[in-house]
Amino acid sequence: MSEILGLSLVPHFTTLQKFFTRIRSFYLRLAFKKTVNLFYSNDHPIQVTAIDSSGFTSGYCSHYFSERTGKIRKHFLKTSISVDTDLQVVTGFFVSKSRVHDIRHARNLLRQCHNLRTSDCYVMDRGYNSNEIHRLIREVLTSHSIIPLRCWNAGFIGGNYGQEMVNCIDESRYRKRQLVETKFSVLKRKFGGISKRNDFSCR
Repeated sequence: MSEILGLSLVPHFTTLQKFFTRIRSFYLRLAFKKTVNLFYSNDHPIQVTAIDSSGFTSGYCSHYFSERTGKIRKHFLKTSISVDTDLQVVTGFFVSKSRVHDIRHARNLLRQCHNLRTSDCYVMDRGYNSNEIHRLIREVLTSHSIIPLRCWNAGFIGGNYGQEMVNCIDESRYRKRQLVETKFSVLKRKFGGISKRNDFSCR
């Protein structure tokens, strides 16, 4: 990556963090788009895109340090990402400072990542299951959605999409969803994050 950017030395990640706090979001989105396009040589759609969310702290101290010192940590950042499950490339992101349900993030993220790289199929965990998200993917983005029901033992399952998730869910494609969790794990090991019990993503 340093050769592509023409840098002799890759800056420390804190340098980039300080830079991103000053840059306008428009330029950040533009830089992100150009970076994603480096991984693709054609306009073919992504086969499977996985979407998930997690929480990151905006401070530098660890959860262990906060507990030992009794100091209150800074606000968490609710972060949702989309990942190409073949190349494991992050194709979209959406961040907010407030506690927001996964579905609200997904509405914005789906449009963003689909405009950047179209996808044949989107896979998400059951926390995203709603007729609204299915309709957005199927009818607006004209793609396929795989989102399991929140409760498999429900007495009544309404809607065509809910029935489909029960009767003919594609398990082989849905299993690729774990790759977005792997990506979050890598990001948190690299840059720090929050402990599992403090992750406020809704499921």
